Amino acid sequence: LVHEAEQTRTLITQLRAHGVDVRYGRPLGLDETGRRARDHKKLVVVDDQVAYVGGINFSEHNFLWHDLMLRVATPGTAEFLAADFERTWRAEAVTAPARQEFDGIELVCAIGDGDEAIEEAITAAIGKARRSLILECPYITEPYLELLGEARSRGVEVTIITSESINRACMKQSIMAACRRYDLQMRLLPGPMTHVKAMLVDGETLMLGSANFDFLSASLQPEILAFVNDPALVADFDKRVMGPDLAASRTWHPEETNEAVTELSAGLIDLAGNFLVALHGQ
Repeated sequence: LVHEAEQTRTLITQLRAHGVDVRYGRPLGLDETGRRARDHKKLVVVDDQVAYVGGINFSEHNFLWHDLMLRVATPGTAEFLAADFERTWRAEAVTAPARQEFDGIELVCAIGDGDEAIEEAITAAIGKARRSLILECPYITEPYLELLGEARSRGVEVTIITSESINRACMKQSIMAACRRYDLQMRLLPGPMTHVKAMLVDGETLMLGSANFDFLSASLQPEILAFVNDPALVADFDKRVMGPDLAASRTWHPEETNEAVTELSAGLIDLAGNFLVALHGQ
């Protein structure tokens, strides 16, 4: 971590030396809403014509992970995302999320600090599922695990893909506890950690972006989430990402992992979530 911080400072120095403007946003500290959460967005906009959204951070270790960005060039999308970037760049006080529908895609730019746009959007998508929900994400907590359990209780097949080797073992065990509790299928993906954050609903609607399915992304952090309904793009994602990851992963069986360990991990994750929500004044 120390080495990466030093590399980051060196990178910023080199960028500025070559005329690239760099700014820090959301400084650590307290404000009127409590301690500000980090800006979790990952966004690239090129000439206000093409944009990339997803989960990839610009860091060496993240480039080694299994991850993706979605290229969006539908008319109006890049301009919409550029405007969101400019608001962040100018440190404008934004009081409401930006949300807009385009041809085959809807974009949500949440502001964090208690903004529930991400939670509401994901909750609605889970609630609409009729046949299947497939999630791929390293970090899944409440408020979504119980909702996935409710979907399972009404007959929806729920599958969670996460990493065999994850950087937060307690998180993986907490997800195992939920899968045991709600009869969800969990599949473990070998190799580099998957940092993909995506959910496929009934094979028809795709949600992906920077937001994890956890309490931080639900309302505390600024995030970008894309809803894709274009059949060709959904099919392409299934062919290139979800399908291969399902094939490469293995089913986790509850008897593999001690139940007491998974329940303890679930309790610790819930405790951490409650603490962080309270810390941020929510």
